[in-house]
Amino acid sequence: MKLISALAAGLFLTMAITSCSKDGATGPAGPTGPTGPTGPGGGGSGSGNTLIKDTMYTYTSADWSSAGSYDYIYVNDPQITDTVANGGTVNVYWSATGYNWNPLPEISGSTTFGFNINATSKTYLPADQLTLFFAGGGNANTSYSETTIYVRIVSISAAGMKKYPSVNWKDYTQVKAVLANEKVN
Repeated sequence: MKLISALAAGLFLTMAITSCSKDGATGPAGPTGPTGPTGPGGGGSGSGNTLIKDTMYTYTSADWSSAGSYDYIYVNDPQITDTVANGGTVNVYWSATGYNWNPLPEISGSTTFGFNINATSKTYLPADQLTLFFAGGGNANTSYSETTIYVRIVSISAAGMKKYPSVNWKDYTQVKAVLANEKVN
């Protein structure tokens, strides 16, 4: 008899547990909770920095266009604005390794590796466009026997130049130190 009672109790318990199901629609959402605390500042590269912006590009021989002994690349870079071009400055650096940066223009014998920036009076280029050029035969990749050429474009607003008056903007090591300082502040 105890066995039958135990089996009946077990069957009743099993039916009670397995026969429960959720029926009906989901109820209304509860009230919105309080606003959480402000999170830490981001560490992105320059998105909020309006004083100095730095962008790196990579080019191969196939990227260059040619016009006689003048090879060129059009670079569209949104950091080059009329405000920067007319009140601040844009510096361009190149590297064969991506680590040691040389300022442009670079003149060696009869070759020149340089850049031109659109300004208000030059309407043949959009405001955000820069032209890298290599004059004297070939392009930077072939002339320097490099498969890849790295180019950094750094735009410095007039306020950035005023804030850091002692920086040699042609020396990328000094520019990098300013960029590191601006990320922290």
